[in-house]
Amino acid sequence: SNSGYSRQIAYVDPQTFLIKYGKYYDKQNRLLKTISFLKYNNIGGVYRVQHIEIKNVQNGKSSQLIWDQDQINMGLTENDFTKRVLK
Repeated sequence: SNSGYSRQIAYVDPQTFLIKYGKYYDKQNRLLKTISFLKYNNIGGVYRVQHIEIKNVQNGKSSQLIWDQDQINMGLTENDFTKRVLK
């Protein structure tokens, strides 16, 4: 595999089927990172992650990803994703 991890484990809430947290293991099969999906937002019946925290348990560093504005069904078409438009 091209991944930098030997394995990844995702823990899914059986009621909502949303990922709650996960674990990433390095090539020596030691726990490397944990990821927590702290908050989801229901936008028009679609659950979108709003807050993620990632911790590197080997070096103590962490990162947070927070989406404060998320929109769906914005009326985009296939033509909005052509090479010419995306340049």
